[in-house]
Amino acid sequence: MAVGKQRRQTQVDIPHGGRLLLAYFNDYYLADVRVATLEKVSFSGAGCVNFTVDVPIETGGDWVEQSKTATLVAKVPMTLVPCQAGKLSFQVIGRKGDGAFPVLKVEQAGQVLAALTTSDTRQRVALNVQRAPVHITLTNPYGKTLADRNFSLEGLSFTPAPSKQP
Repeated sequence: MAVGKQRRQTQVDIPHGGRLLLAYFNDYYLADVRVATLEKVSFSGAGCVNFTVDVPIETGGDWVEQSKTATLVAKVPMTLVPCQAGKLSFQVIGRKGDGAFPVLKVEQAGQVLAALTTSDTRQRVALNVQRAPVHITLTNPYGKTLADRNFSLEGLSFTPAPSKQP
């Protein structure tokens, strides 16, 4: 059944009892979004290689522990806390949004350690850090929905057919 842009009421005759399945097979979504991806995040210090990571849901991003990968989409910073002073390393790659790549700011204890403009080529970053939280912020977030095809079904009801008695 083809459905248009307008709301409409439709009646469908169901020939016999049983399970009725409804499916929507041509969902579509397209967005233009700036995304910064930090890959192979690692830390090394004298006798210590541990760090904790917090990528709040508000960043629009994610942290994958197994691959040590973070994605950032919003201006809310991710936080890494090293176990002691040492070297924080990662690769960073960006995806353009509105014609510009993501820009990252790396801060610790109120000091900017790095300002990075990402590109579609991976860049290796290595920074000397102290034993204090390191905040990495996407400073120029951008996102715009270009297309979103949705289907809404409201007020579904079932009316039994009149019984046919001899």
